[in-house]
Amino acid sequence: MTVEALTDREGNQAITSLEKQEMLRRKSFLPNDDDKYYELPLAASGHTRVTEQAGEQALYSQSFKKAPGPEMLSFGAIWLLRK
Repeated sequence: MTVEALTDREGNQAITSLEKQEMLRRKSFLPNDDDKYYELPLAASGHTRVTEQAGEQALYSQSFKKAPGPEMLSFGAIWLLRK
């Protein structure tokens, strides 16, 4: 069985599993200019426990004026449901 290489828009190729993981991680988590807390997730960190401080930082850095997500809860409603 032949495994295909991944090629990004710049023409860079990833052949090994580790190269593919790194390419997908970098392309999937692009920085947002408005996100002052942006950090690229560590490789293989998909199942790490989120600290209470990180959760609070993510929650309290949001604007009350943002539109609700697919669950139709506004940030104000989520904020009221905190501890």
